[in-house]
Amino acid sequence: MDLSKDSIHQARNKIAQEGLKNIEVVCADIYKFDLNDAAFDVVLFKSALHHFKNIEHLLLEKVSPNMSENGLLIIDEYVGPNRSQYSKKQILAINKGIQLIPKKFRKIHKTPFYKNRISGSGVIRMKLSDPSECIDSESILPTIHKMFIPLIEKPMGSNILMYALKDIAQHFYTINSEKKEILDALFALEDDFLIHNPSDIIFGVYKLNNTAKKVA
Repeated sequence: MDLSKDSIHQARNKIAQEGLKNIEVVCADIYKFDLNDAAFDVVLFKSALHHFKNIEHLLLEKVSPNMSENGLLIIDEYVGPNRSQYSKKQILAINKGIQLIPKKFRKIHKTPFYKNRISGSGVIRMKLSDPSECIDSESILPTIHKMFIPLIEKPMGSNILMYALKDIAQHFYTINSEKKEILDALFALEDDFLIHNPSDIIFGVYKLNNTAKKVA
């Protein structure tokens, strides 16, 4: 299910190409769509959950009531600061990562400019460019932990890599020894950062906490 007609069109084309017969895609608003008391065995959010403005309401009213008793919630999601409002510590680490990249690999895609540093995303700019982006992302894990039991929860980072390489990643589509050395240094920088800081992206598998559901 997706609000984007373009995404649904792409999905249908892919389904046709693969010859799949056991999948249905729906272009709809989940809050207005009647799930008819369905009991899903798996509910998957792939880079979508962080676009909902009230995570607790969504999980409580639309997700958990429509899961089977042994159903699983699976997420691959950004769970970092709302509206990507990163701490000074994280921005400093990202800029340190950018400086690890030689200038010749910092030319911004399809522009004559070079990436030298970032200053962070302004709230107003975030709201104008994508009103739903990271609108309630900070609530994702606390809410899931209140309603579900973690079976798997793996941090996947991206706190530094995503933003250091944004708009210049095309330079690393092919790898040689020099580029590998640069990437290894970036990976090490992020690994060190994650020792004392929570991961911005999480992969998790959870089962419904039926006790918590009844209390809610």
